[in-house]
Amino acid sequence: MAKHTTRGWIIELAPDAWRVLPPLGVEGETSERQTFPPEQLVEQAEPLREALVAAGWRGESPLLALADKWCLAARIPATPNLLKKRQALRYELETAIPWSAEDYVCDFVAHREAASMVAVPVSPLRDLLLALDDNDVAPAVVAPAALLALQAAQRECALLADGEFVWRRSETKASWFTLRDGRLWAWRELAGGELRPLAAEAVATALARGGDCPCAVLGLSDAEQSALTAAGLTPMPIDEFAWDDALRRVANALAAGEVEPIVNLRRDELAGRRPFDALRRQTRWLQLAGVLLVAAVCAALWLRGDAYQQGTDELHEELADLFEETFPEEPVPQRGLAARFRTAQQQLAGTRGEAHLPSAVHADLLLQRVLAALPTDLRYRAPEIRIEGANVYLAGEVRSNADADKLAAALRAAGGDVAAPRLQRLAEAGFAVRLTADFGAGEDQP
Repeated sequence: MAKHTTRGWIIELAPDAWRVLPPLGVEGETSERQTFPPEQLVEQAEPLREALVAAGWRGESPLLALADKWCLAARIPATPNLLKKRQALRYELETAIPWSAEDYVCDFVAHREAASMVAVPVSPLRDLLLALDDNDVAPAVVAPAALLALQAAQRECALLADGEFVWRRSETKASWFTLRDGRLWAWRELAGGELRPLAAEAVATALARGGDCPCAVLGLSDAEQSALTAAGLTPMPIDEFAWDDALRRVANALAAGEVEPIVNLRRDELAGRRPFDALRRQTRWLQLAGVLLVAAVCAALWLRGDAYQQGTDELHEELADLFEETFPEEPVPQRGLAARFRTAQQQLAGTRGEAHLPSAVHADLLLQRVLAALPTDLRYRAPEIRIEGANVYLAGEVRSNADADKLAAALRAAGGDVAAPRLQRLAEAGFAVRLTADFGAGEDQP
């Protein structure tokens, strides 16, 4: 199969600004940051589409990366049973954030006894997504940009599965992530003075758990690293990497289905008017697979029908030859050959009697006769029973020579002329057996 490249387009969206990032390998350039009054968010759908098209977009489902200002995060206690009930978790989150459950959409990362949850407001994002749908732009993933940043760092750097990760992504943006078993445990956006108290809290939590508190840092100043050290942490700087390129690689991986987003808020009220449009790439392949399946079934049926037709034609030719031989003075009828033979047989039976006619062996009746004769109090396998005219061929497995003789005796009792069983010892246990019985030795069918 030819390898194809899946392109992950990105729309970065703040309450008052947006920009479009084309995938890696696409010649289009990242759009300039476009600002707008927050009350005009819905009107940005058409300019967003224009920016996508200008950058070389071809209708793929983009990723909508939401700025931190849209998001609230909290961790709530949750039993395994509660973790299975998404709507119940949504209302549990209401106790931890200053929003009503009807006003937000949320997703979560499940842990053994907790759920790390992220929420964004329904309004005005729902109206924007509906407007994007109307412009044939259907984001497949709606996720916080900060968590995409975390996912990028996990792919680009050797982050520890358990520990802290502090990342200053710009002069005004810094994120503090706590990981447990490689999954998001906590996420906080930082102002400058919050480093020291958060570091002290992380150290206290680590001591309570009886373990160390590793802390990876990226982009922090010397002063900020000193603040972490003063609180009891040991900062471990990791190599810098280009944020935009890392985000593009994550977007490509998400679009290709290689990874799943940490959370995806493209659900519930934010699913859009056409929720399955977000899965257009996957459904396109599913539709193609369905078409190929239907084509394969049709081809198989056509081949089977062609084989049946060929067999029918051959049988008709044989009957026609037999008719010419039997009734040389009559033209061969185009239809009803078998009926003509049956009529002739009935006429002969009326003039000469049944005893002077050859007995006809019907395979279905003969099969019933054989199956009724096979013993039911014996352990054996008979995967093959073949009927050719009045001859029956049985192939299977038995446990002993005596069992093979019992099968032969049963066929003899049913009226068959049975040859001695042919046996072959199997490698593990038992014998392979083949039996041949002739049921056409002048006996009438029941």
